[in-house]
Amino acid sequence: MSDARMTLAVAVALGAGAAVFHTDAVSMEPPPRVGDDATDARDPQRWHAHPYLGAWVTADGRAWRELLPTGYYAQAGDRRDLSQGRYVVDHDRIRFLDERGSSVEGIFVGADELHHAGRIFHRQRKTASAM
Repeated sequence: MSDARMTLAVAVALGAGAAVFHTDAVSMEPPPRVGDDATDARDPQRWHAHPYLGAWVTADGRAWRELLPTGYYAQAGDRRDLSQGRYVVDHDRIRFLDERGSSVEGIFVGADELHHAGRIFHRQRKTASAM
């Protein structure tokens, strides 16, 4: 057995197989949506097609999400740590894909309520003074 094969065999035996064999980078591209009324999530002309764009905030104001028309989102929580990623909307469901490759889902309950990560978010309406 060659040195390279022996090194690989030892790495696999020690449990490093996932690190050795997994070379694909995690893609932040949202997968295309499926269904009769679906749009291609990669088409910038159609990203704004869903009715859930804008800011969503918890009643106590401690967490917020902003859905941008580009398919990206920004969020902050209790620690005011700003993070971002991509999202995909499919009917009343949303999937958030963060920069680390983690995925979490939520569901829209009506036009102004989002249930996500054990919290209830409400659409933040722009006021005349904020415009």
